[in-house]
Amino acid sequence: MIRLADAQDLAEELFVDLAPYCHRLEIAGSVRRGRADVHDIELVALPREPGLLQPGLPYVLDMKLQADRITHVKPKRWGERYRAFMFKDVQIDLFMVRPPAQWGVIYTIRTGPAAHSQALVTRALGLGMRVKDGQLWRDGQPVPTPEEEHFYMALGMEWVRPEDRR
Repeated sequence: MIRLADAQDLAEELFVDLAPYCHRLEIAGSVRRGRADVHDIELVALPREPGLLQPGLPYVLDMKLQADRITHVKPKRWGERYRAFMFKDVQIDLFMVRPPAQWGVIYTIRTGPAAHSQALVTRALGLGMRVKDGQLWRDGQPVPTPEEEHFYMALGMEWVRPEDRR
């Protein structure tokens, strides 16, 4: 466990490293909620597609791993949508938004806390919807949730500030 200020510094350092490889990158989890003590750092990324002269986010992470800038968490979690690794002795959970996932759903759920995220998923079920693969679905059709506010709106709720989520 580390203090919020230290977690914010580490998150910002990673942010600067990874942002050029993302259309969007945000700090989520307990750091975003402003918790005094933090267990891990969660980041949500919308990766840029790699180009001829521009490596993609997964490649950059692989290179950082090989250069010993980051290390794997045991067991290995190194997929296309989620990667867990250690950076300066702190666990980093990186969630990559890939279709059919929508930013609003992933960013909301990854900001948490877990009880709040579970309550949102349960509410969706009660409204005849479900969250699957980072996307909100109704009657087999995706419900657009490009931002957190859209996810809450689809559930008939007002957006809740991260620091007020319980």
